[in-house]
Amino acid sequence: MTQVFGIWVVPFHRARVNLTSVLTLRLNDDDGKYYIYQQNDLYQTDEFVKFVIPPSWILVWLWQFWSTFFCLLGAVALWPVSYAEQWIWEETKSRKNWEGRGDAGESRNGDLLDGVGLQDLERKALVNEPSR
Repeated sequence: MTQVFGIWVVPFHRARVNLTSVLTLRLNDDDGKYYIYQQNDLYQTDEFVKFVIPPSWILVWLWQFWSTFFCLLGAVALWPVSYAEQWIWEETKSRKNWEGRGDAGESRNGDLLDGVGLQDLERKALVNEPSR
């Protein structure tokens, strides 16, 4: 929606702003119609500052632009670090899988014991669960 907004303190200033209105409707049992129970008007930051200082929306827009620019710059500059961490994680994971396999592709005792330990913990949790 668009609203022309004027503040009584500044008599000649009218701000044309875009907003989103969220309506909560309630059904009236008597006539079966929906009526507005609550209304919330949501303004973007650059629209909201038009109420206070008219040309300040330009500063907000520039701030948002520079924030976006620096976020993209940081993502591009630090992309090699993210790529290296991902590569190291995948190599470590595949090395653990490779070392955990025997000649026939079966799990070694270390992996099996870890699984048994988890199963024992699950059984204890079920056995020690208080009865109701």
